[in-house]
Amino acid sequence: MVERMVGSDAHLLEEMCNQALRLQNSTGRQLLRVRIRHGESAFEAEWSGLPITEPKGHVVADAGESTASGAPDDNIRVCAPLLGTFYRSPEQGASSFIEKGDLVQKGQQLAIIEAMKLMNAVTAPCSGRILDILVDDASPVEYQQPLLVLEPLVAPRHGTTEFATATV
Repeated sequence: MVERMVGSDAHLLEEMCNQALRLQNSTGRQLLRVRIRHGESAFEAEWSGLPITEPKGHVVADAGESTASGAPDDNIRVCAPLLGTFYRSPEQGASSFIEKGDLVQKGQQLAIIEAMKLMNAVTAPCSGRILDILVDDASPVEYQQPLLVLEPLVAPRHGTTEFATATV
């Protein structure tokens, strides 16, 4: 059962999901299942024995890796927060939310992922410039698949990857 959360409840759920992703990234193993409860708090995680891998055909430097010039790359990969179908515009024939080179603000809608007939907004994790769009419009995407490369206006700590948030 899915309940619509508001205010601090929505923020708490988002923070718990972010912590689950950080935990997954720190172990290097894929999460198979996560159950998060709010009333009287709870967190359950089931791990697969498989290491986290990048989807084939999507090779993007992690923030903090060196570029060809030897300088650290502080760009952020905006990854899919869920699996579904990636759309660059609100409806067929409409203008795209963003184009390569656009400046975006933190929280600005970048795309939509349709999952089970629900449209989920993909928003910018920080302000910056869109350097690359890695996925074609109307393409299926996997959970944590890189969608966009964002050059932040303020450089993040080296070695970080941001995950987009999905809103219903």
